[in-house]
Amino acid sequence: MSLKIVNNENPLFLDIDDTIILYPEADMDPSQLKNLGYKEFTDFIGNKFLALPSEKHIKLIKYYKARGFYIIAWSGNGFKHAEHILKQLNLLDYIDQIMSKSSRYVDDVDCQHWMGKRIYLEKGQKV
Repeated sequence: MSLKIVNNENPLFLDIDDTIILYPEADMDPSQLKNLGYKEFTDFIGNKFLALPSEKHIKLIKYYKARGFYIIAWSGNGFKHAEHILKQLNLLDYIDQIMSKSSRYVDDVDCQHWMGKRIYLEKGQKV
């Protein structure tokens, strides 16, 4: 195992599911999803599904990357899922590291005190 030191003072963590890609609401008509901009994706084992690329969050990632941030993409569905989705969105050039989303952390301070501001753009919200 090799030690990895991130020599950047501006790390940014990027979630995949329901952030970079948005899953349809349960009450949405599946036959209308493609008309609404949903695109077909495959997961890393080949299953197909529809999701909406979040253009606002994609634009935000490109903005932060251009300003020198170190971008770490993660997913609760694992690093393979994150990598596979980012590859389909042609975003790998903007990502510095991919990992599974952390389920725990060890710290003397609650993460809300040190993690910084959460950035999430709701539907209709501008970048």
